[in-house]
Amino acid sequence: MRVELDVPKGYEKSIELSSREWKDSFRLAFIRALDKSVEEKVAFKTLKALAKKSKLTDEQAMRLAGELKERAARRHELQL
Repeated sequence: MRVELDVPKGYEKSIELSSREWKDSFRLAFIRALDKSVEEKVAFKTLKALAKKSKLTDEQAMRLAGELKERAARRHELQL
């Protein structure tokens, strides 16, 4: 895989990362993004498997989801 970036004129001097530092930074950011993506997919699969085994009705699940949404909003001081 090859990644190329065009740096606009005037910005060349503001980029002070050496090639090696840039590659290391990009590699770490890529690994973090990949880890997050895999983690989300695993969590979704796990939730899907749990939902199949659940005895909750759709109505009960929606009520619980609403309560969870309200709790999260209160915790983060958001308004619904």
